[in-house]
Amino acid sequence: MNGDEILRGKARDLIRAGHVPKRLPDRVWGGAAFGGYCCMLCGTPVAPNEIALEVAFSSGIGAEGTNAHFHSPCFLALEVEILNLSAGGQAIPCSDPEPSAAVSPGAD
Repeated sequence: MNGDEILRGKARDLIRAGHVPKRLPDRVWGGAAFGGYCCMLCGTPVAPNEIALEVAFSSGIGAEGTNAHFHSPCFLALEVEILNLSAGGQAIPCSDPEPSAAVSPGAD
C-alpha cells in the first residue's frame, strides 16, 4: 500500500466516523503554517515549513464554527474521497481490483 492509499483510507475512516461531513467544505484557506496545529487526518503537527490548509464546514464538524487543519496531501486525500462518495455513493478503491478471467461467448 502506498502513501496515497494510506491517506485515502484514513480519509474514509474520518468520514465514516462522522468527524467531517460527506461534502466539500464551505471554505478553505492555505498558507505557511505557524505551528500549534495537528493535521486532522494524519494526526501529526503541521510544521512551520509546510503549507497548512484550514478548512471550514458550516456544520457537521464538532462544535459550530470549528475549523480543521490539514497538510495539503492529507486534504487532497479527503477531498478525493468526498468527491468519490458524492459521485457514486461509496468510495472508489485506491487501486483497481485484480482482473477477472473473461470468458468469451461461445467458448468451451
